[in-house]
Amino acid sequence: GDQSGMSSSNRQPKPSASVWVPRAVLQLDASANPSIFPGAAGKRAGPDPESWHADDLADLDAPPASAVEHGSPVPAKRTKLERPEGDPEFASAPADDGPSHVESLEEELISGAGRLADHIRAPNKCIKVAAMAFSLLEQGAVTARSSAAFFLVLRAAMYDPLRPVVEPKFRVAYRRLFDASARQRSAFSREHQAVLDVWTFQLGTALEIAEADDSYTFMRATRKVLDRIERLKPDVMPPGKSADDFDSEEAARAWTPALMVCLAAAFRSYEKHAWAKPSVEALVKAAMGCRRQWPADQARQVEEWNQVCKGAATARRTNTTAGTSGRGPGMTSFDADARRWRAADVSIAKKKSGGADHSDVLGNL
Repeated sequence: GDQSGMSSSNRQPKPSASVWVPRAVLQLDASANPSIFPGAAGKRAGPDPESWHADDLADLDAPPASAVEHGSPVPAKRTKLERPEGDPEFASAPADDGPSHVESLEEELISGAGRLADHIRAPNKCIKVAAMAFSLLEQGAVTARSSAAFFLVLRAAMYDPLRPVVEPKFRVAYRRLFDASARQRSAFSREHQAVLDVWTFQLGTALEIAEADDSYTFMRATRKVLDRIERLKPDVMPPGKSADDFDSEEAARAWTPALMVCLAAAFRSYEKHAWAKPSVEALVKAAMGCRRQWPADQARQVEEWNQVCKGAATARRTNTTAGTSGRGPGMTSFDADARRWRAADVSIAKKKSGGADHSDVLGNL
């Protein structure tokens, strides 16, 4: 046909040269996934002699201009997935001894996972790399053979676990990536499944806490954390309980970092919203009850939070004595109700008898 009438607006945009684009992304159906990568539109599925090679990841390794200007060291380039010797997490990943031009998505993932892991840590590349990893999941590239390599990317995404909590712009990318990973949980080894379960809880609950804008939503989210903390072995064993009723030391080590992230997310609301105070104080109290289960640095953080909560509670009690009604600054609804009940002259006997005082009758019995 005549192609002279084709306008430039109908041409599909090309991916940015500064970001690696796996073939999985280029083969996406643009109508089904228009927001993942605009360069996917118009691409045909199937082998393409001009598709991505493992060596094409060099563009991602280019240091930022500011680093070059200030003479910062440039990280060494890698074309293969580095597997630390003796690391059991890479036991299922095959040796990368094949040709540099890989054909399958599995091979692309195995060859490029090391680079993806490096760059998902960088704030300016995190969202793009998370979209690429999500695309590989959706295209079926994560299998029992390649899951160990992909797990490296997920672990790198959790390098800064508070990033999506503190910076809302990362939340969509993180949610999509870890929700998709959870849907393909069976592709991972048992050890990785257990870690993925913890990360999924941590991310989902911490974001639910961070996004809560009312007491009910906040309390519902923090209740999940409280239930999980109460599974840690307490410092003082309750009557009728034994160590077998609580998490083992191994399980506690796996869960305490995630619970600490959720606690940190909750404590961010402590000084912002009065309605958050009761739930946060309940969390901190529960965490203090099992201090021996936390690593030393986390135990110190819990103790610091506990001191803040004690100081706030003392201030609220002081405010209570300043008046007999109303709600003072920083008071919770519980504190305000308690103040009103203390100030009210309530007597069950008076209510039943219409206000008559029968103390003399009781004294003559």
